[in-house]
Amino acid sequence: MVKKYLCDYCGTRFAYSPDTWRRHVRGAAHMAARAEHYRQLASAGDQWRSEVAGRRPCWRLSTPAGCPFGDDCRFSHLSPEELERLRAEAEAEQRPPPSLADWLRQRPRLAEQEVTEGPTVRWRPPPAVRQMAGVTPSLRPLEAAVAPHLIAEWG
Repeated sequence: MVKKYLCDYCGTRFAYSPDTWRRHVRGAAHMAARAEHYRQLASAGDQWRSEVAGRRPCWRLSTPAGCPFGDDCRFSHLSPEELERLRAEAEAEQRPPPSLADWLRQRPRLAEQEVTEGPTVRWRPPPAVRQMAGVTPSLRPLEAAVAPHLIAEWG
């Protein structure tokens, strides 16, 4: 039985051998799909720098047929509004994250919450699980009489 390989970038399935894999990875369709994958993961700052670095607007984009080069065009395909949005996102990435005090000041509700002693129940198993016999201890609900020091010992 021949092993099948599914390419994560372009979704192509083929019989695996080192030679066929090498041929596939060097193919134009795979290289374009891989470049598009990493282009989507680029930060706003990287996208902004690549768009502003001397790229003029694409004149073919305004024709009825559109630009035949698509994302591989050496000219910019972004509108002025999209460029402005990208610039704002790039500036937001460069700002340092807020300090904890600033973050808490913006969220007074979180800063004023009381810290409760003892265990708090955050998750309840579904009713069907609670009624099953032989349920593992980790899925059983906590009993109200359990002391906090016993929870630490239990796990």
